[in-house]
Amino acid sequence: MIETSIVELNKRLQQNWTGWVYVSSPFCGTCQLAEQMLHVVESLQEFTDPILKLNLQLAPEFAMSNRIESVPAMIYYKDGRKIRLSYQFKSVIDLQHHLKEVTTNVNSI
Repeated sequence: MIETSIVELNKRLQQNWTGWVYVSSPFCGTCQLAEQMLHVVESLQEFTDPILKLNLQLAPEFAMSNRIESVPAMIYYKDGRKIRLSYQFKSVIDLQHHLKEVTTNVNSI
């Protein structure tokens, strides 16, 4: 997972970037648990798309423009366009399957 700023994320999106953005807040206990689950999922090395981490406290305009209702959240971008916004962090296995399913379904279109 790579920590990013809103400026860096916007640059990537303008360059038609594909990957996941993990949106969180440092004051959110659930976010800390979700991040631990994401580290486990990343360690399985099944995903070629990078996962970026964005602190929503530093990007309130991003929250509004993407209609993020709560954190933690995951957003999948394909070629710089938002494809999926998800709040699913039930378990490591569920998270792994969800990320893989979205990535596979979107990339096979």
